[in-house]
Amino acid sequence: FYHKFVIRPSSKGSNNLTISWKFTDNIIVHLDIVEGNKKPNALIANKLYIGKDVFDDLDEIIQKYLEPCNAHMRQIIIHKKFLKGYNNNYYIWRQN
Repeated sequence: FYHKFVIRPSSKGSNNLTISWKFTDNIIVHLDIVEGNKKPNALIANKLYIGKDVFDDLDEIIQKYLEPCNAHMRQIIIHKKFLKGYNNNYYIWRQN
């Protein structure tokens, strides 16, 4: 159930999409995707931007952005100093 995501239209306007990504139980990350210029009648632009990163399509965002982030998150969750507790809106990183 972790690392699932939904790509949807953004409330920021018709040139934006949002990825709502379940990072952990209590954390959902919302990523803003800005579309480049669209061709007439195109459903989605040929260039998509997350910050300064440029992608050709949604599949590339999934492969080059979300999947590597998911892999890093899995490594964090299995680390011996990571506790699956939730305290004051932050996950706890054990000091010992």
